[in-house]
Amino acid sequence: MVAQAFTTSATPGTLTSVAAWLRNNAGSTGTYTVTLNASAGGQPAAVLSTLASSVSVVPYYDGTPVITPGTAPALSPNTTYFIEISGSSGMVWKGGTSAPTTSVTPTPSFTSFASSDSGATWGSLTGVYRDATIVVNEQAAVPDAPTIGTATAGNTTASVAWTAPASNGSAILDYTVTSSPDSITCTAALSPCVVQGLTNGRAYTFTVTARNSIGSSVPSTATAVTTPRTVPGSYRSQRSCRGWDGSPVLGRADQ
Repeated sequence: MVAQAFTTSATPGTLTSVAAWLRNNAGSTGTYTVTLNASAGGQPAAVLSTLASSVSVVPYYDGTPVITPGTAPALSPNTTYFIEISGSSGMVWKGGTSAPTTSVTPTPSFTSFASSDSGATWGSLTGVYRDATIVVNEQAAVPDAPTIGTATAGNTTASVAWTAPASNGSAILDYTVTSSPDSITCTAALSPCVVQGLTNGRAYTFTVTARNSIGSSVPSTATAVTTPRTVPGSYRSQRSCRGWDGSPVLGRADQ
């Protein structure tokens, strides 16, 4: 049994794959199992997710299988995990004692290797065939949907507000507000965004999406209905005229 610890970044994504250099020294078919474990006291603790279970390998297999879980486990920020590999009799783990290089984004911090024959006592890796190279793919995802706020109508406009969602491992680049009906949009780096070119007297709702380097989120829930309206005219100037009895009457200049 062998394990390697890694610590996630401040904005982790999901664990999408694990690669390990394995060898089956037995003259019969062997198996291996890979799990994602919590960390306690610098050692693997409870199993959080089984990434591969009892995978068969042919006699004298020597290679680097890539394990892709059916459902990629979500990883918490700034948290230490262990990848643990166990196998049948004759399965050994090859590689160097240094942490593997990786180009994944965001980059997890790889820490100690450990090994155990019985699964009860863990220590530093020793021996040519006791070292493991485990590569963890921690991949960013599109943002969650923003939390919708209010839409405030103006004259052919609406100011739409929202709360930023989780970025899921890649910084949010911008937000897009879309009207319904008419699909009029506006884009902004921060809340709020003012949608222009709306039709006065028409009822609208609005949704918001967030975009990072991976792509755009699903739309937020819609705002409450809001209706742009013309701003009432003001008494900018006055003119005078006479009523039927000759008295002055004040009127609006825009009438």
